[in-house]
Amino acid sequence: MYVEPSSDIRIETLVGNILANVNVPPPGGHALRFSIGADDRQVIQPPASPTVPCTGLSVYNLFKELGIDHVVTIFCAALSDIKILFFSRSYWKLTEACKAVESLLYPLKYCYTFIPVLPFDLIEILDAPTPFIIGVHSDQKLQALANFDGLWVDLDGASVHLTENVKLAPMPEKPFNRTLSSLFQILKPDIHAADLAFPLNGRMNLKLDSGSPIVADYPKYKDESNKDKQIRAIFIRFFSELFAGYRSCLLIIRINPKPVISFHKVNIFFV
Repeated sequence: MYVEPSSDIRIETLVGNILANVNVPPPGGHALRFSIGADDRQVIQPPASPTVPCTGLSVYNLFKELGIDHVVTIFCAALSDIKILFFSRSYWKLTEACKAVESLLYPLKYCYTFIPVLPFDLIEILDAPTPFIIGVHSDQKLQALANFDGLWVDLDGASVHLTENVKLAPMPEKPFNRTLSSLFQILKPDIHAADLAFPLNGRMNLKLDSGSPIVADYPKYKDESNKDKQIRAIFIRFFSELFAGYRSCLLIIRINPKPVISFHKVNIFFV
């Protein structure tokens, strides 16, 4: 947007109008036409429907830097409503790591506090009793860990630590093991090919536990963007297996003119 230099409109006013008066429509909503007070006309066109998060290379980079076991531990901590702290001297790495963990939870939505980069003056937020995913600069590491109970990650040192008073909830064994196996097939294919009697000659035939064969060249699996999508597909499949049979936990009450559907939260753990 262009504003004439001779205009008496203050930038603070424009920013305030954007933050206070512009409501972004949800996916599937109508286009929104508005002005922020500078003789302008703006249009926001929301997407037609909610889509899978666009992560670029953030998920792949997180696995590359921390390893499969560490990232899976962070994933389990997020599902267990455990506080998660990321430390790094790079603000970009903090943002990318937090975004990657949030995207791995799709189609679930992380509904607790989510701050990729915590300002220095708001360090007291870490004393909150509710779960969170927060990124903190390494200069504040000692202060942040003073009274912290949860899981903290040193992105620069590629280490993950869980405090003594916190335990991870166990994941369902079969879907969890299939997820680990698929991750190793994508990120470390040499491990699966190490026991073969004959070399692969540049080609490999991987078969995921879902039963669908994947035939691809090595260059395809070395493509980082493709691996990022494959990793997220593995976690989506994990959730689809985890929630399979959820309809048996739905209770439909037909006494009222309009049926009421309630969800039995306990039965889902016994499906």
